[in-house]
Amino acid sequence: MYPTLVDGEVILIDPGASVREGDIVVARHPTKAIDVVKTVTDVADDGSVTLWSPQGAHSGSFGPVSGDELRGRATVSLSRRRRLPSHDHAGSS
Repeated sequence: MYPTLVDGEVILIDPGASVREGDIVVARHPTKAIDVVKTVTDVADDGSVTLWSPQGAHSGSFGPVSGDELRGRATVSLSRRRRLPSHDHAGSS
């Protein structure tokens, strides 16, 4: 599987957007002082999310991430001038 994004790609995020399975998000890493870009594989009833990446650590190695740790849903790649996949968001533009 090829990644949707490549290293160094510049993206825009929507910090107020809801997230669903399949969305690309930016989140605070739970144990390191960095932000990570990952794909949501599950959203629990309590708002925590399970994240995955074809490269690097995924939340399977550090557990579900609190919804409070999400910076936002990725919406546009400025590097490639294209919209990023958004899954089943009513009213998405």
